[in-house]
Amino acid sequence: MNVYPDKGWAIQDNQDYAEGTGALRIEYAENYAGDPTNDFQISWYTSTALDLRASTIGASEASISFWIWIGKDTPTSRVASIKFSTEYNIHEFEHVIPPLATYNIGWNQVIIPQTAFIESNTTSTTPDWSDINWIQIYAACYPDTTPTDILFDDLRLIEYIPPPPLLPPGVGQIDSFDDITEWSVCPSGVMAQGLVTGGDPVKKGTGSLIADYTPYSSDTYTFSKDVSPIFYSWCWL
Repeated sequence: MNVYPDKGWAIQDNQDYAEGTGALRIEYAENYAGDPTNDFQISWYTSTALDLRASTIGASEASISFWIWIGKDTPTSRVASIKFSTEYNIHEFEHVIPPLATYNIGWNQVIIPQTAFIESNTTSTTPDWSDINWIQIYAACYPDTTPTDILFDDLRLIEYIPPPPLLPPGVGQIDSFDDITEWSVCPSGVMAQGLVTGGDPVKKGTGSLIADYTPYSSDTYTFSKDVSPIFYSWCWL
C-alpha cells in the first residue's frame, strides 16, 4: 500500500473495525495541528488482477461497498473519491463523492453503483472491470481545522439493489415542499422557496425547501412545521 504524501499517518488499527480483525486508520487528529495536511491518496497494487464484474458474484448489476468511521457529524476527514484502474493512474473508473459530505458519527457504509463511476478520458483505452490492478482512495478534511481520524474497512463488490419505486402522488407523502409558507426556521432568514420555474433544484413536484447559507451566520439551523390536527367542536341545541 502507498500513501501520498508519505507522512506516516496511516496505520493498521486492530482495535476499531467494522468487519474482520483490522482497519486502516489515517491519524488526522494526532498529526494535523503540527502538520496541516488536507488530503491523502491511499493506493495499492493488487497482487493479482481483480475481476470486479457483476457476473463474478452472480449479479446482473453490482456496487462498490466500503465502511468508513467518522468522528463528527459536520464536514471533517472523509472519503473524497475512489478509483479502480486497469493500469496505474490511467484506464480508470472514478467516483467523486459530493464535496463536504457529512455522515453519522461512527461507522457508515458507503455503497456506490458501478454505473456511477465515470471512465477516465486520459486515454482512448476503455477501463475494464474484469482487469483491475490498482485502487486509490482519496481522503480529505477541508474545511475542518481540527479533523478527526478516518478509518476504512471492508472494501468489497456487492449486488446492486435499486431503490424502491416512488408511490403514486400523495400516497405516503408527508410534505411536497411545493409550498413552504407553514414552515419556519431558527435562526431566521436562511429559508428560501425553490421553484422549478426559477431553475432551482427540485427533486419532485414544483418546489423545494432551500437552506440558504449566504450570507453564512450559523452552523446549525432548525426547520419546523406544526402538523398537529385542527380540532373542531360542535354543539347541538
